[in-house]
Amino acid sequence: MAIHKRTRPYLASAVGAMLCAFAAPVCAQATYPSRPVSIVVQTPPGGPLDAAMRVVAKQLEQRFGNNASVIVENKPGANGLIATKFVAQSAPDGHTLLGVSVSHVANPSIHRNMPFDPLQELKGIAHLGVARNVFVASAVAPPRSIEEFVAWAKENPDKVTFGSGGVGSGGHLMAELIAQSTGIRMTHVAYKGGTAMLPDLVAGRVLFSVDTLKNMAPVVEAGSVRILGVTNAQRWPDLASVPTFVESGYPQVALNSWIGIVAPAKTPPEVMARLERELASIASLPEVREQFSGFGLSILPEPLVGEQFQAFMESEKAMWKKIADAADIKVD
Repeated sequence: MAIHKRTRPYLASAVGAMLCAFAAPVCAQATYPSRPVSIVVQTPPGGPLDAAMRVVAKQLEQRFGNNASVIVENKPGANGLIATKFVAQSAPDGHTLLGVSVSHVANPSIHRNMPFDPLQELKGIAHLGVARNVFVASAVAPPRSIEEFVAWAKENPDKVTFGSGGVGSGGHLMAELIAQSTGIRMTHVAYKGGTAMLPDLVAGRVLFSVDTLKNMAPVVEAGSVRILGVTNAQRWPDLASVPTFVESGYPQVALNSWIGIVAPAKTPPEVMARLERELASIASLPEVREQFSGFGLSILPEPLVGEQFQAFMESEKAMWKKIADAADIKVD
């Protein structure tokens, strides 16, 4: 039977579609990305998460090739929920990703009316770093060590104020854990981001805070704020003289804040697999590790990817829930 010339293009298209149907993973990898990729960030520009995602975006562009574009979009607000909801509702095709931190797993525990479960709607791609968290005091506050802080706080319970970047933020939850573990009482003052808190911390209108070293570095270097301790389990090499809460007698205070990237849950497995490979490769680069260190972040020797990262987030969710419940942190 002869095939009319006008029919051939349609026949070729149909055959191509059938081949892709039988070899979906190959076709998806061959066509991904087919348009600009967006990494949505839950925080304003300038913080560790934002800075790290911009490094990742440039690296992904190089790996994708073919003049691929990877952009970073900041959608701060509601402790990360604005960005989270935006990505959860986006097309699950790998072109809209979400840069996350501790608030991603803490939000379900503190919001009474969460419209969805972030860990069900979004799946982990890669854990990309652990933050250097510091417990700091305004220079006008008397304590100069963890031990002095605990003693002073017990003697002056009505004077102990701490600021954070928002209700349910990593800094808020870590400070509550410090209060629970040391048996003291602190009054929380929430701000719209850690940067907004700094002027009051410097002026002594709030006396204490927990935040990343990157966010605190300018005021620490200026002498307006002093570091009393780190909340991580071990001392950091670049803060070798600063003790941990663990060695000061409070083993419960051994928490890390972290960053990573997730995608809508129904993103094709082959696209997720490629992103996992690319991000693991990026995280292994010495120059990326050096850049992240400048942001106050340390990349794990072998970054968690895919199901490992998802399991990690589930365990983190359970841990932060205990802290939030004990402190009765709830947001309507």
